[in-house]
Amino acid sequence: MKKTQSFTFEKQVRVPWGFKHALPPTVLRALRNLPPELRERAVTRWRTGVLPREEEARRRLRAQARLLEARVREEREAVADAVREAYALLSAGSPLGGYDRLVRARERAERRGLELPDRPAYAEALLARRGGLEALPPHAREVARALVLVALEVGRARGYHPATAEVAFHLPQQVLAAALWPDARPDTARKRVQRALARLREEGLLAYRARVGNARDRTTGRALGWRDGTVFRVRLLPGRAAPIRAEELAHPWRDLEADIRRGRTARRRLSSGVSQTKNTKGEKGFLEMLLSWALAPVLKSKAPLSVWDTASDPPRVRLRNALMDVRSAERPLRRDLVESAARLAAHLLADPGSLRFYAALLWGALRLYDRGGDPFPALAAEMERALVDREEGFARRAGALLTARLRASGLLARLLDAPPYRVA
Repeated sequence: MKKTQSFTFEKQVRVPWGFKHALPPTVLRALRNLPPELRERAVTRWRTGVLPREEEARRRLRAQARLLEARVREEREAVADAVREAYALLSAGSPLGGYDRLVRARERAERRGLELPDRPAYAEALLARRGGLEALPPHAREVARALVLVALEVGRARGYHPATAEVAFHLPQQVLAAALWPDARPDTARKRVQRALARLREEGLLAYRARVGNARDRTTGRALGWRDGTVFRVRLLPGRAAPIRAEELAHPWRDLEADIRRGRTARRRLSSGVSQTKNTKGEKGFLEMLLSWALAPVLKSKAPLSVWDTASDPPRVRLRNALMDVRSAERPLRRDLVESAARLAAHLLADPGSLRFYAALLWGALRLYDRGGDPFPALAAEMERALVDREEGFARRAGALLTARLRASGLLARLLDAPPYRVA
């Protein structure tokens, strides 16, 4: 029988030579406490029992690592595909649709701990698609990118049509200046914004007008004529932005009198250093600061305002945006918006005799919405489908076709049989 080569542990135990370096220190220390006649048996038992289990555990860990690496690679590829789809939608004339896809890709990447897709890069691609902005000064370029990002966020939050061409919102210029250049002197930053806005208006990217707030003298009750911010309309598709209308300036974007009582004014917050407490130098910081002013007064306290009652967008875009504005409106403004949206639907569907029917659909949708449902996307999709069928010549009576489809889907019964309670 062939002898096994071995070495002697403290000249008392014979250990197989191939396992000299496989014995961990804990095993070596335990062997010292065993009688000499049991040491070689203990080493053999460890070799045939413990060692295979440790090797199996290492094999499982390596398999889990490979599986995790494959999953991370799949998630990274899925995020990259979503980003490519977002830019493809932008190239196809759907800026809000592409931006919504990009934001959802960012949320997925953030959950998986991956690199986040860049939102400013999307805004830059949108500006590049417009063309003619290559010669903009650096400060004007920064202002353009910031306002495009705000317009995209506002349009997405309001649920506007993916192909919406223009988005209107309200924002104080001091806040824009402080968010872009938090380390600059206030006067310097303000002048940069003013020069940039004038240049961007010449290029047709945006239109803007200062708005006078509702602040009044506490003693006499006279209107003070203080400005509460600027109404912007940013163009997301090629073309020139339409001028700001008087109706848009009169819209209750902000309650300046209430903000003064609460201390929520741009001057007070900026002078108290609130803007410096946030990291406004990063993408997330400056965008959050701008949206805290552009979104909160509109979506949380007042109804949003779209330009869907003008001819700047295709009919299907105007119709969807009208329904989304009705959904977001607060109670005091719902009646006027429902009437306007119903009139628009009757006009676009060439069904003027059914004005009260379309208003009833919207009131039913509001009743369901106030109770936790949201039938507006489904209603908007059916209306858009009927409108497209009419434009393509498939339906001569788009209103009747819409009614039949709503009845077949069960949505008509839900809207007309909604619990009758006051929603405006």
